[in-house]
Amino acid sequence: MFFWERNENKLRIFAYKDASERGKNIVRVARGRGIWAKLFEDPSKVPNEPNTIAFVYMLHDPKFYSKGVDVAGKIALKDKVLMIPRPHEARLFHSKIALSKAYPEWMPPTWHITDADEAVRVLEKMEFPLVSKSNESFSSVNVRLVKNRNEALREIELAFSEDGIPMYGGVRQKGYLLWQEFMPGNKFDYRVFVVGKRFAALGKRYVRDDIPFASGSGRDEPMPELNDEAREVLAFSLDFTRKVDRTIAVMDIVRNKKGGLTMVEVHATWGRTRYSKAAEKLQFRMFEFKDGNWVKSKFFTTQFFDCIVEAMVNGDFNVPVQKEKI
Repeated sequence: MFFWERNENKLRIFAYKDASERGKNIVRVARGRGIWAKLFEDPSKVPNEPNTIAFVYMLHDPKFYSKGVDVAGKIALKDKVLMIPRPHEARLFHSKIALSKAYPEWMPPTWHITDADEAVRVLEKMEFPLVSKSNESFSSVNVRLVKNRNEALREIELAFSEDGIPMYGGVRQKGYLLWQEFMPGNKFDYRVFVVGKRFAALGKRYVRDDIPFASGSGRDEPMPELNDEAREVLAFSLDFTRKVDRTIAVMDIVRNKKGGLTMVEVHATWGRTRYSKAAEKLQFRMFEFKDGNWVKSKFFTTQFFDCIVEAMVNGDFNVPVQKEKI
């Protein structure tokens, strides 16, 4: 079990030296607060001792993905170390199939199909368009909008053949389909960052012209005010992170057919600190859940790493769990 005495002089933070330098930023912020912090590449260099946190940022990029997962898997076996993300989060990284099975009540109806005949049967109850994903999809990469029955039949033909469905990176999707119900009428999605069930930032991402997906559009609009819309999205996000126990959740949320909120994606990785330019221009602050209410935090959205370190120090990630293999 992880044990944290909430004494900054005893806390030790190890951050994995990832290619995107997220770990480097964690070390920079921690040291700026006078907290002991160090980068690592070899998991064996992280001692299995109380008051130790290991931050492991895993990249979607195929060149770095397997290394990050290997590091996380070895850290997860250290029963006195708190790893961020936690083992159950890391297991879902880069697997849309596992994600859909872990959070079915939070996501649109999704079908994981492993047989061509089964796919034809599922097709009979699907509405068009539908969303088709590969297990390794991210940022709308390897995500397809299937517009009609003929396109769906073609997907079935390819997926269960030797050819497979061509994907990014020169690989092929073979032996399965992952079909998800499309949520129509959304001109944007809500991109929400939640840290330690305490800090959050959110904004809108408007959909692309060529396809009704927001990811990759570059049309970002920050939501700096705590109005009714923001509070609704924050309440949904906090409820999710608490019930499924996420340390860091980067969520894509849309309206479902009944007008409520549903989550189409969640992971523990993020691109550039989104809306950072807007933060500087608008004095755009993170939100903080404090004394049962959302308020504006002392941190700006440009200080995302400060929020992570603050959550480490405050014990917001400190929920003892039995260690599990990844």
